Amino acid sequence: MKITKSDIFLGFDLISEFSVVGFSMQMSMADFKANEVWQKFMKSKPQLKEYDGSCYYDVNIYSEHYFESYNPTQLFDKFAGVKSDSTSDYDFEKLIIPGGRYAVFIHEGLATDINKTFQYIFVEWLVDNDEQLDNRPHFMKLPIDYDRNNLLVREEIYIPLR
Repeated sequence: MKITKSDIFLGFDLISEFSVVGFSMQMSMADFKANEVWQKFMKSKPQLKEYDGSCYYDVNIYSEHYFESYNPTQLFDKFAGVKSDSTSDYDFEKLIIPGGRYAVFIHEGLATDINKTFQYIFVEWLVDNDEQLDNRPHFMKLPIDYDRNNLLVREEIYIPLR
């Protein structure tokens, strides 16, 4: 099935700065360790006393020149967490997501098919809409009952724009 703009583009959002607490790990697409960072976070989550329980945040932090040429071994940081201003008494990391303009997309379907959605966003949508990436974190909002094995996962994807 071909993905089209009308299928997944929700619109633009101007967000304010907010904090996410959790854990991060450096990885590449060739050595993808998302499950490891999420397992670490989920195991420690009960230690958090105060957080917004509406969703999880899956955040990718790329270097300024990451998208100039694709290299599957190029490193980036993945952050798994929840929105919160508190780090509690536990050893959580705190990440500030700067405010700014984001394009918002939706991925519905298998979690393993999300690469098709990202390919559409980065190869077609950005070019067709004359938009440029900004050097801020990219993030996804995952429902609190998220199950990557579910046939119909729903992930909101936020892509930073200039």
